[in-house]
Amino acid sequence: VAKAPLTQPGVNVKAGEFVLLGKTLFNLTEPVFTVVMSVSPTDRAKLSPGMIVKVNFNAGESILDGKISELDESPTVDAQGNSTYEGKVLVASDLESVDGAKVSIDVTLEKKDNVLAVPVAAVLRASDTDEVRVVNDKGTITRVKVKIGLIDGEWAEIVEGLNGDELVVIDVDPAADN
Repeated sequence: VAKAPLTQPGVNVKAGEFVLLGKTLFNLTEPVFTVVMSVSPTDRAKLSPGMIVKVNFNAGESILDGKISELDESPTVDAQGNSTYEGKVLVASDLESVDGAKVSIDVTLEKKDNVLAVPVAAVLRASDTDEVRVVNDKGTITRVKVKIGLIDGEWAEIVEGLNGDELVVIDVDPAADN
């Protein structure tokens, strides 16, 4: 027995058609959509039920709030030995006909406001240190060691090494790089 409100995504028989015993006439669905996600072991370690997520339907045309409701404790291993964890995200919406649609899910693991950040492309990463190139008072480019904090796809937080008044270089002619 389903709880109201319900939606009827379609009828499986046409007018005048005979209905055989056991044939499904129609399905009723609840307007809360469940999104099934599959994540790597590395990502699974960062996630937990109850986390708020953004669910991106139709390549950015519709971004809705959701919540992780379930996460597997043990992985599913495929024939090649790759491990994935499944989970479920609940999305409350009035969307119609999204069964089987592919979505992307964004989870904010940590957030900081009012930080000093540079474009990720400006950071020169090495195994033992991170650097950015800045234009110094003489107009030449020098490398400055920095300590990186949070990184997203576009920006890197600078915890140490810059004051915020420097001109950071993203791309440079290799001959000008000291």
